[in-house]
Amino acid sequence: MSKIDEFEEKLKGDFVLFADVVFKTTLQLGPLTELQKDFCRTLVEEEADRLFLSCFRGFGKSYLLSIFCVWKLWNNRDEKIVVVSASSQRAKDFVRFCREVIKKTPLLSDLIDFNNKNGKKTKRTSVYSFDVKGGKTSQFASLKAIGISGQMTGARATVVVFDDVEISTNSFTEYSREKLADGMREANALLLPEGKIYIIGTPQSRFSIYNDLEGFKTIKYPIYYPDFNYTNLAPYLKSKRQKNGSLIGKITEHQRFTEKDIQSRKEAYGMSLFMLQYQLDTSESDLLRFPLQTKYLNVAECNPRKFCLEYNYTGNEIHKVYEYKKIVPSNRHWMDYHSIIIAVDTAGRGKDECASVVLATGGGKVFILDSYYNSDGHKDETFEEIINMAKRWGVTTIATEKNYAGGLYKELLVKHIMEHGGGIGVAEVISKGKKSKRIVETVEPFLTSNKLVADINWFKRETENPQYNMFQQAAAIDLDNIYTKYDDRIDALAIGLSYLQSNLALSEKTAKKEFNEKLWEEELNSVVHSHNWVKFGQTKHGQGNNFGNALGKNRGGGYNGGGENFGNALRRR
Repeated sequence: MSKIDEFEEKLKGDFVLFADVVFKTTLQLGPLTELQKDFCRTLVEEEADRLFLSCFRGFGKSYLLSIFCVWKLWNNRDEKIVVVSASSQRAKDFVRFCREVIKKTPLLSDLIDFNNKNGKKTKRTSVYSFDVKGGKTSQFASLKAIGISGQMTGARATVVVFDDVEISTNSFTEYSREKLADGMREANALLLPEGKIYIIGTPQSRFSIYNDLEGFKTIKYPIYYPDFNYTNLAPYLKSKRQKNGSLIGKITEHQRFTEKDIQSRKEAYGMSLFMLQYQLDTSESDLLRFPLQTKYLNVAECNPRKFCLEYNYTGNEIHKVYEYKKIVPSNRHWMDYHSIIIAVDTAGRGKDECASVVLATGGGKVFILDSYYNSDGHKDETFEEIINMAKRWGVTTIATEKNYAGGLYKELLVKHIMEHGGGIGVAEVISKGKKSKRIVETVEPFLTSNKLVADINWFKRETENPQYNMFQQAAAIDLDNIYTKYDDRIDALAIGLSYLQSNLALSEKTAKKEFNEKLWEEELNSVVHSHNWVKFGQTKHGQGNNFGNALGKNRGGGYNGGGENFGNALRRR
């Protein structure tokens, strides 16, 4: 065997070496980096017949994928490869690039007959597909590239490759993502027995179709070494991080990029998009772009009639897929809610819901206590249930949208309330501006300022179905768009908070005033009724709040060191 034959056999048996040679000679791009070599090894050695390789933007994955397809055809001229691209133009570009690699690489020059003349062609050489020489006669092309929205029916393949099919323009809305996912599911019909499907791509949104790939093994190549909570990290990177924990936060592709290079990309993309497309982290994008996250929500065991002025934070917990802040009442200083309302999103025909939620206020906080949903907001049954819920919770007001059906809903609601004996007022809230912006700007301040508290039992019921609930809807909204089909439940909450927010500051002031009055009475009673107050000068609650301090003889601390001494309190009385 000649040296040329030996070299050819080496290249056929080692895709990493083959890709490295093509990069250096045919493409003149220099040698492969260690990270790119690992990507090439994964393409060949990974045994899973469904494989998703997620790579940061600029990785060079499309080049490597094209070379991989050429290498597969070189090894087996009966291979049938279908490559699905985001658009027909990208499909043409893929075929053109593969043809150029073959044409400009001497060892591959006999794969395609580039000299076929019109009328004498025996092989396909179109802009979308071509045949290689030496293979068996087949109705299917050796390599065919089509757009994701193109005609897949009738094609068959031993290998199906999805090359960056998700781009910003075809995954912007839920409808477009569903259409994209449907197109990808068709790949299973193309595959011949014992075939293999590869998906290579970069997520474009928090709702990326890549998040729901059933049956696929996922391997990620981010630009920075992530922490130990990161899932599906490429084994090569995982092993290096395991051996050297100081790599966390360092660049994985240090042979091509410097910290300055990556920093400039970070500034150009913005943190949200950078984390998505370079760190492949949809959850981080979630937090930055989608502000209505349950991780900001306080969850506690709420009393049906009273609220506690003081709560203690005990840490974050997770129910289903939702993280929340667990708080517990201090069990001191309980007071009646200042107001209890029901907020109603009055949509409710077809697939929409009539969504109603019970909200109570106290101490500057809003408590979510209960909810009721019905697919038809105009049925008598729906009005009956809302009114029964109102009576059960002691609701005084039902808030609805004023601009819905010209006020007709209010009239119907009032009619049903009167039939049940009255006693419940109806208030209308005017909803203005873009819906997504209105919901975010109303709900976010309550979430991030610890003013929104959900009852733990209600929260668990609401999130029982992680794919359809108020917080799933909330997490799919940013200032510009609503990325989910349904928003009735979160809209009901927004309507209620919009109604309450003008009175909330006043509610907090009232609570503080009542709180101080209650403290005054407790301190006075503890002094007057204590047998030891003359001897020891100690009140019931005060640590360091003794009666001598209370009389103003020394600098006192007041209730629990609150900075208000008993003597001052006496003088004010």
